[in-house]
Amino acid sequence: MREKIKQVARNFSLRHYLFGVMITIILLVTVSLVTVTYLQTEEAVQELDLFLQSLTELNIRERIALINSGLALYDSGPDARIKGAFGTFLAAYNRSGGDISRIDYTAVQEQVSRNLSGRADLYVINGSGIILASTVPDVLYLNLSQNPDYQKRIPEIINGTGFVADRVVRSYSSASDPELTGIFRKFAFIPVPDHRYLLEIGVSDLSDDQARDNLSYSLISDQLDDLNPYLDEIRIFDIHRNLFVRDGVVPPGSLDPVTLSRLDEVIASRSDATFLRGPSLDGGPGRVRYLFINLSDPGSVSDMSVIAELTYSDSLREAILSRISVFYFLVAAGAVLM
Repeated sequence: MREKIKQVARNFSLRHYLFGVMITIILLVTVSLVTVTYLQTEEAVQELDLFLQSLTELNIRERIALINSGLALYDSGPDARIKGAFGTFLAAYNRSGGDISRIDYTAVQEQVSRNLSGRADLYVINGSGIILASTVPDVLYLNLSQNPDYQKRIPEIINGTGFVADRVVRSYSSASDPELTGIFRKFAFIPVPDHRYLLEIGVSDLSDDQARDNLSYSLISDQLDDLNPYLDEIRIFDIHRNLFVRDGVVPPGSLDPVTLSRLDEVIASRSDATFLRGPSLDGGPGRVRYLFINLSDPGSVSDMSVIAELTYSDSLREAILSRISVFYFLVAAGAVLM
């Protein structure tokens, strides 16, 4: 009887031992398969995220380049008429004997404006970039050299011999306002024969203003909402850190210090940059990409380059991976139970 009990005990222990080994093997195989599959899925999700990011950024660059090309066509339209109008301005300067205080700017303005499609304003600029005379009193003694573009080009133009046309750009509102948030004007320049001054004509109320409104950088964000589910927001800035919006621009003074600091870094390096996403309303993790899109043109005085800010959220990706991990856990548990 005692031998039979020992035999049963030995058989029982062996069956449990074999069962334990089988369970251990099943667990190891299941956990290994699920882990490898999950890591592969996670890698695929991340690759999809990066692919959508590169596709989005390529799309934005192409759209901005296309809009800039359209704007350049509109902006160059008045060049020939403005160049012809400089004859009146130069003749008035020559009659003054080089004394800019003797020029009848109102009379010259009326005559010049008749040959152009918009209102023409006149400016006389010295070699230091300071406006010494103008039909716009608010900008008298404005130092244009505070603008890096003008600081570089004014000495070149004033010592040259030819007509130089700028793009249609925002103007300074007054000599005390350092931000370029004024009305759109088409500027052009020509040096006087003795190279003491630079004559400038600025045309506002352009006939193509409405057509230019249809080529707005602020519309890009609306058009790309459905392109990338990981993209939360798109903002586009000019080289002077003005934010493009539907009805104009938001000046740098209204932006937060973090954004201004990042824009300064991108503009200084003239290259792309990536930053971790700061605290947001939804508290979600992510990253902020800044794309420097170089639109500078040697033939233009102003640098028309823009910076696109793209805010990506990782919340959707983490939610997808969370659902996948729960699914694989259930699969693994079912396999073990079976």
